[in-house]
Amino acid sequence: MAGADRVNDEPIPRFGGHAADYFQYRPNYPDWVFDRLTEACGTPRGHVVELGAGSGQATAALLQRFERVTSVEPDADMAALIPPHERLEVRVQKAEEAAFPPGSVDAVFAATSFHWMDQVTVSANAARWLRPGGAFMAMAYGLVKVTGPARAEAAYRRFEAQWRGLKHRIVRDWRSYDGPMKDSGAFARVERIKDLMVLDWPASRAAGFYVTTSFGAERAKECGGPDAFREEMVWAFGGADAPVRMEGDFSGAIGWV
Repeated sequence: MAGADRVNDEPIPRFGGHAADYFQYRPNYPDWVFDRLTEACGTPRGHVVELGAGSGQATAALLQRFERVTSVEPDADMAALIPPHERLEVRVQKAEEAAFPPGSVDAVFAATSFHWMDQVTVSANAARWLRPGGAFMAMAYGLVKVTGPARAEAAYRRFEAQWRGLKHRIVRDWRSYDGPMKDSGAFARVERIKDLMVLDWPASRAAGFYVTTSFGAERAKECGGPDAFREEMVWAFGGADAPVRMEGDFSGAIGWV
């Protein structure tokens, strides 16, 4: 995930420390997100820049809709997991340091990464790269909670109490993505988007997801490492194949130049 080394005097978590788990357990994004992006930017759809690409959860969907994708990811371990493609360029650098010629990009996209960046700076940069009519879209799932069955929900509440104090200030003080886009003053119009994400996963994958969060990773350090913490959650949820329902807000914004 892209971002400065520190935000609000707190260091940014290094997600590449568990890159393989991130690749395995993080959810992909629904098709409507990418359809909304292509609708917003119109044609042509020659080049999209993906900021904070992580291990590529959104990259394949972008390749299906744009002729060329440039994925920008600051963590080399994460970037190494993005599947190669002849129409894909991967740059290992921070979003704030990325540079493209003015007016040369059709769309810019960030998936669950924009909050770790200097958002106003990145918004202004993205607007400068975009051609007239181009769009910058940033989407994210917020806190994902277990809502059922009863055993899994009760276990989640216990775990949540344990890692509550480990959440980064950026996560605790979540700000809707449309705010910094507007603050940049770089867009002619900004639209807020909001939806609900529902995941019905086995306990093994649900536990893996929480280990990849910034606060779950911190809690794992207190529990003997990510494998031990994941096993503890799996047992509490009812076993590896036990069903777990997870729900969270899925929101973001689009800015047009």
